[in-house]
Amino acid sequence: MKSKSKSTTYERAIQTIDGFSQVFNIVRQQTAIGVRSDSTFYNYIHRIALVSLHFKRLPEAITDAELTEYLTTLALDAGSPAPPDILIQCTKLRGRLTEFVIPS
Repeated sequence: MKSKSKSTTYERAIQTIDGFSQVFNIVRQQTAIGVRSDSTFYNYIHRIALVSLHFKRLPEAITDAELTEYLTTLALDAGSPAPPDILIQCTKLRGRLTEFVIPS
C-alpha cells in the first residue's frame, strides 16, 4: 500500500516557490467568486502547483513556449490519459493559468 505524502502538491509549491501562497489565494478567491466547488478549486491549484514545481517558478514567469512543451510532453507520455482527455486538460490548464494568475 502506498504511503500518503506528508504534504500536498500545493503545500510543496508554497514551501518552495516564493510567492506561490499569493497564487493560492488568488485562485481561491476566483473560484469562490465564480461559485465553483472546493473540488474544482483543489483540482485547479493542484495542476497549477505541478507546473510551478516543474519549472521552479511562478506560473506568470512561465512562457507560452515552455508551457506548450510541458503540455506536449504530458500528452505524449505513455502513462497519460487518452489523447482527447489530455488535450482537454491541457487546454483547461492553459486557460486557468491565464484566467487566475497572469494579470490582464
